[in-house]
Amino acid sequence: MRLFFFSAFVLLALNSFSQKLTHEDFRSIIPFLASEDFKSAFHTSQKLLEGAESDTSDFKAQISYVNIYSAAGMVCGDQMTHDEFEKNLKKFIGKKLKMPGHPCIDSVKFAFNSFNFAHKDGKLYGSTTTANNSKTNIFLFEYFNFNQEYNPNDYLGSTVRGTGILESYEINHNKSKIWIARIHLANSTVNLFKPY
Repeated sequence: MRLFFFSAFVLLALNSFSQKLTHEDFRSIIPFLASEDFKSAFHTSQKLLEGAESDTSDFKAQISYVNIYSAAGMVCGDQMTHDEFEKNLKKFIGKKLKMPGHPCIDSVKFAFNSFNFAHKDGKLYGSTTTANNSKTNIFLFEYFNFNQEYNPNDYLGSTVRGTGILESYEINHNKSKIWIARIHLANSTVNLFKPY
């Protein structure tokens, strides 16, 4: 009988450490993002991620991105330093990030919070420039390196979502708030955005 209770206790303990994040967990952060309460978004996402170490779901990838994005917002609001931001960002190297949906626009145009395809050295890549609502601060320049071919015309005018593995980053060396960081994602994909 003792063995049964001990086994049950171990299983419960293991389950509590391997929580799987849900759509509801992700939705709990959205009001903070909508009101640009980046501090609350950061702390809520941080708490969710701490309990989901072994989770490999898309929700974890989305919440991980929210954590980085909201930390950049905190830097712009003098609630976090560039060094603290970098320390937090380093934790996500090699981890999957899934970005929010953005309109896909022609590469000759520029707009904040939009996705575009471009060519560099004969290779297609994707990029997004994310900013606050007033567009006074660029939080992240996001670069998506693809391992497969895409036809940009299939995506123009649609809302798309980029996903990839955080490979490297660059913090603004001037430590100004005009832009906070550049992030580079490997093994990236782009898909038409489908709300849950």
